[in-house]
Amino acid sequence: MGMTIAPALLARPYFSRHDALSSGACDAELRTACQDGVITRIRRGFYTGRPVPWPVDRYRVDALIEQALHPQQRPSHHTALAVARLPLHEPDLSVLHMRWRSAGRRQRSGRTHVHEALFPDSGCRVARAVMETALLDPESALMAADEALRNRRTTVDDLGLWARRLAFSRGGAGVVLVHRLADGRRESPGESRSALALHHLGYATTPQVTVVGRQGDYRVDEALDGEWVCFEYDGRDKYADPLSRRALPREKLREDDIRDQGWEVVRITNELLADPVLLRRTVEAARARARRRHGAAVRASDRTSLV
Repeated sequence: MGMTIAPALLARPYFSRHDALSSGACDAELRTACQDGVITRIRRGFYTGRPVPWPVDRYRVDALIEQALHPQQRPSHHTALAVARLPLHEPDLSVLHMRWRSAGRRQRSGRTHVHEALFPDSGCRVARAVMETALLDPESALMAADEALRNRRTTVDDLGLWARRLAFSRGGAGVVLVHRLADGRRESPGESRSALALHHLGYATTPQVTVVGRQGDYRVDEALDGEWVCFEYDGRDKYADPLSRRALPREKLREDDIRDQGWEVVRITNELLADPVLLRRTVEAARARARRRHGAAVRASDRTSLV
């Protein structure tokens, strides 16, 4: 049945009903292709032949359709980050954030929120989208900023430029926070979320700290500055992978070696991140154990370059 839809249309990010009819398909064939899973209806009159397994995948395609229907606008805020395939934490997919390319008044139409341009595009679109997102959702913004820095899709200077431009906008405190915490050394969105949660609890941390062990050198996800407490983000879903499960004994040996060097290791899970009171209690218990082992000894600082 898939052959009733032209392969050229299936290869596009999306296509319209008009495109399908012009290529020789009919409405009945479109309905059947949707039922058979050959194509997915994104919105009225628009489809995609590409896999869209997650809600954010459909959202990304919908944003591209919105931009095509309104060429004077472009995606902004977390919509732009979704289009750029940068990580987001539970984004509001009920709203499409767009921005005028030049002059235009702020408006809301259905699920689309069109923002004023405010500033001309300067070529650093990822940095702009990160800081626009920070106005509304600092957690997603930090996740995206860290990954973009790590993969060289933006720079510290570009983030700084847009932080200065947006810092005095509504929600500017989030912009300042994300600019201060963004660090390309973090290796996963979970590490970014952990760093933000620890910051909100008043803890100063440094990412990717080296620990010299008996079996070799290790890097822990994050460590408390000046203290013998480190953090490892524990994404439980990774254990669903048989290869990851086979690595568990090796992980246990690694963690034992780190503890033998005088460290307290705190495994941060999504459940801990969802409960700041429990997270603080867990961190304070680790700090107390570290003080009993080391007394008042202060660990040397780990702070180095951000990228």
